[in-house]
Amino acid sequence: MRISKHIHALKIPFQIQVAPGAVLDRSTYVYIIFGKEVVVIDSGVRGTYSLILDYLKQNAVTAGQVSALILTHSHPDHIGGAKRFKEITGCVVCAHPGEQEWIEHTDIQARERPVPGFCHLVEGSVAVDNLLADQEIVEIGEEVTCTVIHTPGHSAGSISLHCEQDKAIITGDAVLPPLDLPVYENIWSSMTSIRKLMDLHSVDILLSSLSEPVIGRDAVENCFADSSTYLKTLHQAAIEAKMQGYGDP
Repeated sequence: MRISKHIHALKIPFQIQVAPGAVLDRSTYVYIIFGKEVVVIDSGVRGTYSLILDYLKQNAVTAGQVSALILTHSHPDHIGGAKRFKEITGCVVCAHPGEQEWIEHTDIQARERPVPGFCHLVEGSVAVDNLLADQEIVEIGEEVTCTVIHTPGHSAGSISLHCEQDKAIITGDAVLPPLDLPVYENIWSSMTSIRKLMDLHSVDILLSSLSEPVIGRDAVENCFADSSTYLKTLHQAAIEAKMQGYGDP
C-alpha cells in the first residue's frame, strides 16, 4: 500500500503460540522507502521475507536492489525475518547500538526476554553492519533522506525515522495505541520519546508498527496524545496495584 511519494506499507499477520493449541493473532507493519535506492524498515517475523520480496517484485524491484534493512528495535516481530532477508538481498543491516546484542545473539534475547513462541518467530541471529546514532542522516539515494531519532522506552535502543520529504515519521513501537499490549521497559523514557516526536515539525503521517497508518496533522497529534495518556494510565494502575500488594514478590 502506497502511503506517500516514497513510502509504502506492508501489513504482516502472524501468530504467537501462547499455550499448547492456543495462539494469539497479531500483526506488524513493515515499511519500504523507494528512492534511487530501496530501504526496508523492519523485517517482520520468520518467513516474512517472501511477502516483502513479492511486494517489491510487484513494484518492479529485485532483491538485489535493496540497499539496507533498518531495524527499529530487536523484538521478534521486527527482526524475526532479518537473517534470511539479508542472505537473499545482500543488504546492509542497520540498528541502534542499544539493540545490537539481541539482534546478533538471539539466543541471549530468548533467555533474557522469553516471550511465548520465540523460536517460531525468529529465524536466527544476524550481524548489524551499521550502527545508527541519534540525529544521524540516512541517505536513500540522492533524493530521499531520513533522520534517525532515538526513542527509547519500549526498548533501550528503539529508534524512529523522520522522513521530512514525505512529512512522515516511522515510529516502530514507540507510540503505543490505547488498549494494545502494554510493552515497555521504561515508562518515563517512553513518555519523553513521545514528547520528542510531538515536537517535530512537518509530520503529517504517523507510521507505527502496531496500527494502521495515520494521515493528517490533527490525527497524528491525537495519536501522540492518546499514547501518552494510555502510558500514564498504565503507570498509575501499576502503582495502585503495587500499593495493594500485587507487585510484591
